[in-house]
Amino acid sequence: MTDRRLDRRDFLRLGLVAGPTALVASCGWNGGPGIEPRLRAFSRVNDWVGEKLVSNSRLAREYPVADRTRDFPTYFVSPSMPVLPDPAGWSLDVGGAVKKPTRFTMTMLQQLPRITYTVKHHCVEGWTAIGTWTGVSFATIAAMVEPTSQGRYIRFDSFDAEQTGGGA
Repeated sequence: MTDRRLDRRDFLRLGLVAGPTALVASCGWNGGPGIEPRLRAFSRVNDWVGEKLVSNSRLAREYPVADRTRDFPTYFVSPSMPVLPDPAGWSLDVGGAVKKPTRFTMTMLQQLPRITYTVKHHCVEGWTAIGTWTGVSFATIAAMVEPTSQGRYIRFDSFDAEQTGGGA
């Protein structure tokens, strides 16, 4: 059996190649038909590094509330600051590779256990900030909808995606 761990030199080489490529890909540039397949290949390398070299059970480091960023940047995909027109009519639809597709209303979500944590957010747009979030944990929702073994990823479309025709 051979040792499959990366030594420091290999890890540096990987970072020199994958780092800039990941940055370019995260900024939304796909490079066109000639470069896009290579970017996708590097994306797979990035996924492998995340899955094999970073613990899948390690949670993000929490920070004291006093360390929060004062002017947390805002980001939205619509032309102007989105406003939910009817919060009572909003729902979270969970479907796809799950045993129990469910539409969660705001009232349903408010009745579930909530968590609060203060963590560092690294945005693909290039900024970093520390913020506090409160809400229902992903694990709670996942337990309720029971993902199947075919489910590997999640997709989230923000409520303002309809205004721009895209997803987040």
